[in-house]
Amino acid sequence: MQTSLRIFLSALTLALFVSCPASAGEAEWAAYMDAATTAYRAGDYVTATTRLEAALREAETFGIGDSRLARTLNNLALVYDSQGRHAQAEPLYRRSLSIAEKALGQNHPAVGALLNNLARLYKDQGRYTEAELLYRRSLEIREKALEPEHPDVGQSLNNLAEVYRTLGRFTEAEPLLRRSLEIREKTLGLDHPDVGQSLNNLALLYLDQGHFKEVEPFFQRSLAIREKALGPNHPDVGASLNNLASLYQTQARFADAELLFQRSLAVWEKNFGVDHPDTGTALSNLAFLYREQDKLHEALAFARRANTSLARRFTADSGISRRGMLAEQRKRSANFEFHVTLLAAVAEQGTQARIEIVREGFDIAQLARASDTAEQVAKMAARHA
Repeated sequence: MQTSLRIFLSALTLALFVSCPASAGEAEWAAYMDAATTAYRAGDYVTATTRLEAALREAETFGIGDSRLARTLNNLALVYDSQGRHAQAEPLYRRSLSIAEKALGQNHPAVGALLNNLARLYKDQGRYTEAELLYRRSLEIREKALEPEHPDVGQSLNNLAEVYRTLGRFTEAEPLLRRSLEIREKTLGLDHPDVGQSLNNLALLYLDQGHFKEVEPFFQRSLAIREKALGPNHPDVGASLNNLASLYQTQARFADAELLFQRSLAVWEKNFGVDHPDTGTALSNLAFLYREQDKLHEALAFARRANTSLARRFTADSGISRRGMLAEQRKRSANFEFHVTLLAAVAEQGTQARIEIVREGFDIAQLARASDTAEQVAKMAARHA
């Protein structure tokens, strides 16, 4: 799992905006924001959400161009985004960005931070062209306005590189990731969580290219930094566990991989709940791991959990836009085909009623209807009817 840091706007960032007069409700707003920041840094997104929603109610009374409103909108959007609630996050990001651009101009560092966050949302939705444009603009702003080795420049380099890596543009990604790591180690110290992020993403780049010897030390160092700095149950620790497990799976170290995938699943379920995309990723990874070991029933159980979770996310009240739903279906297209192949294998064993398998196969075909493999999944389901 790749990581590209988002900016939770702090009081320091707020100071970059034009000053605002004291307003009624300011003390309550400040208390809600402080509580939300504490909860967010601890990975407690549920508490962060409730506090930020309360803060937004106060901030809406300050005026449409108030810097505190921009900060609150951004932070609430970020927490929604972290929970996979992209449809709710996007308009808040856009409002925050509009306020900042009008107050500060289009080339201010605070605008660069807000562009970074909106770009991350687009990347999570598979909207890579839009994400690349915003990440490039964020990097240009920061390189002009800040020192060349400023940590924010390192962040933009990391995030743009992650888009390139995802698109298979490895030769463009590697120098950006290496420069990001160099900046962060120099300015933040060797044990900073952002250094852990750069190490993690370099390891993913090497893993994608099959350079396995370079991968494990980077993943292990990233995991050690994150566990020490963030605690064992932080979502970023879950990402490091998941990624190291993926490496072990490619090396046929199945017992090691299973242990880390299970730990990753536990961390993400605790932080995000059972229906978050990251939880679904952990479930799918375990399903693939068990299938590779010919543990069909264990694999099918986890594939069912992953796709049941996905189906629940697509209900009318889930907060996912039609565009976001289609993007997620495309990202998970391989999982649908995999689920049907598991059903076919179980059917051949004769350990489950055929009518139940057929019905489940067609249910998965319906869930896959917008994905790249929709037609293939439907044909496979019909073939086993």
